Amino acid sequence: MKTKLLHDVKNTTFKHEIVHAKGNFVIKIQYKIIDGLFVLYHTEVPVEHRGHQLGFLIFQEVIDYLIKHNIQTAIYCPFLIKSLKLYPNGKMNIIKKLPTIDKLSF
Repeated sequence: MKTKLLHDVKNTTFKHEIVHAKGNFVIKIQYKIIDGLFVLYHTEVPVEHRGHQLGFLIFQEVIDYLIKHNIQTAIYCPFLIKSLKLYPNGKMNIIKKLPTIDKLSF
């Protein structure tokens, strides 16, 4: 299995196109930019591929990207909040005060 993180700026999505012997598929994390803050709000892994740590894999890659680019981040996705506890990183620029819900409108 090979993976590569892609940052789709137009669709405000980070995604992996995963090439697998049993067929290719995409996993992704969606975000919105609010007042210069990346708000991570949704993780998507195809149902048949859940339970294999793929959501955690893309989470690690996205966090590394955000740290590398020194991007302020807020996390709304319950899966990502849980993952953050498993992948603590002091270099992460997490904002505790989140944008108001009216600015989110997913």
